[in-house]
Formats: sequence, C-alpha cells, structure tokens
Amino acid sequence: MLSNHKLAQVIADCGFHEFKRQLEYKAKKFGCEIVIADRFYPSSKTCSHCGHKKEVLS
Repeated sequence: MLSNHKLAQVIADCGFHEFKRQLEYKAKKFGCEIVIADRFYPSSKTCSHCGHKKEVLS
C-alpha cells in the first residue's frame, strides 16, 4: 500500500487503462464487441435473457 494516495490512484488507473486497451485490441482482432457499462448500471437487477429490470433486490 502506498502512503501517497494520489500516486496510488495514478498507478491503479494505468493498470486498468492497459487492461482496457488489451481487451479492446483482442475484441477487434476476434470480431467481438465490448460494452462498457456505467458505474451505476443496474446489472444485478437486469435479466440477461429478456432485459426486464427488477425494482428491488432481496
């Protein structure tokens, strides 16, 4: 763990940026599509089959 919070954030961002870049490269190479979901996208509430969104999770 780094004591400098801003430096730690920059290092973490670079790691995810490289991961995203590699993922986009591989998807393009194999003809796949990447969908980047918003931070607050209700993926746990959405049915993967029909797309229906639940209002409340138990």
